[in-house]
Amino acid sequence: MTFKLSRSIIYLISFMLLLLVAFYIKYLIDTKDALEEQNYTSSAKEMQMSLISSITKKQTKTMSVALELAQDNGLIHNLIDGDENSNYKDIFGSKSYNNIGHIRVYDKNLHSVYKNWSENLNDDISFNRVDLEYAIKTKTPINTTFVDEHSLSLKSIVPIFIKNSLIGVLELSSEFTEISKELKTKNIGSLVLLNKKYSNELNKPATNIFLGEYYVANYDASEVAIDYIKKIDMLNLLSKMVYKDKNYLISTYRLKDIKDNTIGYYILLKDSSLITAQNIDHFLVVSLLILVIVLLVVALLVSYSMYNYYKTQKHFYKDMIHQSPNIAIIASKDEIIEVNDTFFKYFSDFTTLEEFKKHHKTISEFFAKEGGYMCQDSEDFCWIELVMQNIQENKVKIVLKESFYYFAISASLISKEKGLYYATFRDITKEELYKKELENTNITDTLTKIKNRYFYNLQLESEVANANRYFYPLSLIIFDIDHFKKINDTYGHDIGDKVLIEYTKLINSHIRDSDIFCRIGGEEFAIILPHATKAGAYKLADKLRMVVMEHRVILKVTMSFGVVEYKKGEDLELLFKRADEALYVAKQNGRNKVAVR
Repeated sequence: MTFKLSRSIIYLISFMLLLLVAFYIKYLIDTKDALEEQNYTSSAKEMQMSLISSITKKQTKTMSVALELAQDNGLIHNLIDGDENSNYKDIFGSKSYNNIGHIRVYDKNLHSVYKNWSENLNDDISFNRVDLEYAIKTKTPINTTFVDEHSLSLKSIVPIFIKNSLIGVLELSSEFTEISKELKTKNIGSLVLLNKKYSNELNKPATNIFLGEYYVANYDASEVAIDYIKKIDMLNLLSKMVYKDKNYLISTYRLKDIKDNTIGYYILLKDSSLITAQNIDHFLVVSLLILVIVLLVVALLVSYSMYNYYKTQKHFYKDMIHQSPNIAIIASKDEIIEVNDTFFKYFSDFTTLEEFKKHHKTISEFFAKEGGYMCQDSEDFCWIELVMQNIQENKVKIVLKESFYYFAISASLISKEKGLYYATFRDITKEELYKKELENTNITDTLTKIKNRYFYNLQLESEVANANRYFYPLSLIIFDIDHFKKINDTYGHDIGDKVLIEYTKLINSHIRDSDIFCRIGGEEFAIILPHATKAGAYKLADKLRMVVMEHRVILKVTMSFGVVEYKKGEDLELLFKRADEALYVAKQNGRNKVAVR
């Protein structure tokens, strides 16, 4: 009886163990499938981020060349003169622009006056080029994707204005081949397809390669890839971000024009065997080990196994961050967990992370307030959350003692359970300073040396976008010199210019470095105030009014001010109109006043 009972208990325990093992194995299989799906999705996102990065880098490089060319005195003189015999080849022919395809110049009526690939200039494209119309209307250089009679390409368009009058447009086109070559170094294949509904616009297809009804825009498109894609339902493929089978992981990125219409597709292909399965192998090994330990010694060995597991994880994180040449950190939303050696090359006042954490809770305490860059954590969001929410490049300015650096931040979630993120800070100081120097040549008022109306338009649009993106207040002050015409009429324009210069310097010395001070008209000025409420803007405006009134250098002058705070979703023209109305009220109330709307 005892034997039977013992045997029954053994059978029952064995059955329970087998049942437990069966459930556990099913759990492992389901989790393995989920991890595989996660790996494919993550790899597809990485492929798209690599593509976006390559496109952005290419557009930035092409736009830099376009902005440089747009300032060429010979080009400007030719466009102003409008001489049909102007030899643009002398301007463009003597210079080398690597990887820039077509260069095209239009006059103010959008008639071609120069093409570097053809002497046939008898075309009038003004009726169907919404990208040119948008650039001219907004007076803003733009990057876009466009299809013409030859191919689908990336275009950088720079409208050229003299004293607010359009004299011409410069357009640079570049193919996708350079981008596909760069992606190939990362084992990513490329097929750039034109949306078939735009095929009728191709009169002279450059590559002459077609995938069914779809034109292939990149010259280096692989025949193997084309043949493989032919076997797949195109509508199904183009509608999905991730498509996978036993051979390839395929991700489709939509190429859009200035009106957000999908005019093409960038198809990314990666050999499925190259998709990392490290996390899956690690999961299976650890899980099976835990299962064996549970079967043998339930309590003691499970605890020991978990101890070793967490110890391994910690070393894994350390190995991960110390392999990066950039600043690399592992952090939660509340604190920094680990940093690499590069961190201390910049934060040289500290030798250990513990020492850093005694004085600072988060690295965002060093983020400087500057338009276009992330700032310190707000009450609602920490910096990691903002980076994770924005798929575009996130940039910060970090101030350390008397030095400052610009960084591009990227972050990824490495442990959902623990809420841990892996973030890198790539030093882009040289690139940012070069870009600012390049932009500064076109944005400075020649008389007062502060920023001009063109810069004001660009910066206001940028600051409104950042205020919406990073959830901070933004205010605007519009003001002018009271009775300035009378000053010019009485004392002459030379004295009027000296008044403008003197009082511009005065005001500049009483505002923050982060405030954006621009001359937007003859005697009219604007100050864009990031991170400032209406109350703060009013306080500054009234302070400036008093400073101006008491200065009395050259001539005694007064100024009137209009103050507004940006309302989320508000049109930029309406924002300026409200500020202008506030200025009008200040004038109506007797001048030398501050009015708020």
